[in-house]
Amino acid sequence: MGTYYSEHLYFENRPESREYAIDKCMRVLGMIAMVKDRILRLKGQIERMYGYSTVVKYKDKLNNDYAILSRLEQYYNYCIGKL
Repeated sequence: MGTYYSEHLYFENRPESREYAIDKCMRVLGMIAMVKDRILRLKGQIERMYGYSTVVKYKDKLNNDYAILSRLEQYYNYCIGKL
């Protein structure tokens, strides 16, 4: 028998458990944070290299990331709704 700390480090493997569902929501939240960071990093690189006015030229790349972000947020809301 392990300690309480070690028992809470490992999530359950049963998809129907509440703990598994909460972990899934947290992983989706992590993906949302990574996409938001990528958007900010891309905007910063474009502004540093070409100036603010050229960010509009790269709107297609940013729109792709915004579409990914939108889908992830919808999936997160779906996961939260399942709790």
